Amino acid sequence: MPSRSMGCTEAVAVIADFDLDLCSDEVIARLAPSGPAFRARPARMLVDELLARIGEERLVKAQASYRCIALRSAAGRGIDLDVQQMFEPGCRLSQRSRAGFLLVAAWSLGPAVSLAVTDAFRERRALQALLLDEIASLLLFRLGEQLLARVRERLAARGLGVGRPQAPGDGQVALAAQARLLRLAGAARIGVSLGDSGTLAPLKTATALAPVGQDIRQPRQDWSCAGCASRNSCRLRWRGWRGTGHGSRLR
Repeated sequence: MPSRSMGCTEAVAVIADFDLDLCSDEVIARLAPSGPAFRARPARMLVDELLARIGEERLVKAQASYRCIALRSAAGRGIDLDVQQMFEPGCRLSQRSRAGFLLVAAWSLGPAVSLAVTDAFRERRALQALLLDEIASLLLFRLGEQLLARVRERLAARGLGVGRPQAPGDGQVALAAQARLLRLAGAARIGVSLGDSGTLAPLKTATALAPVGQDIRQPRQDWSCAGCASRNSCRLRWRGWRGTGHGSRLR
């Protein structure tokens, strides 16, 4: 089990053996595609073709990296200042009083699927491009779920719990913290970087941090639209998506 005597951080862990199997029924249920274009050509046919293409062309290379870092300062006097500066003024890490460590993580589908979306738009296959992009978003959600489940299992064996993940730009974690989060999580080891405009590369990439400790309570639902910076423009939310994890549902 980690202890404060271990120093500031544990080594970066990289995971690349995810199973992101997604069936057409699940995609159609969650995205609920409709409109003249889908009446002319059944949505299920399009989804089946795109899922097959993702597999055959290996458009998804799912990888994740994470690390646990000590929350306390070297002197043991309160939260490390560098960690506190990752949050917006007046905000703080959930269950901070119970946490001894901070989990920082990054996960990505790799660049190929986003390049395929761009190519489809350029070739004026907008319907396929939009559907492929949304399938990739579902896969990214699933990757985040699987990563967190694995990390929880590994840390539970050491007597530690993991709380609700928070992401840069969610109103609590500062968007400016993205660069530090990527560095701490060892994201460069899975090919993730931050562009000058603040955009993550590859595009289908996500990051988060979460409290870790012996007395941390696991939330009933990890991800929520309520705290997402993209909630007003998210097409998944328009279709009734309410976050993943326990309690998720479609309306």
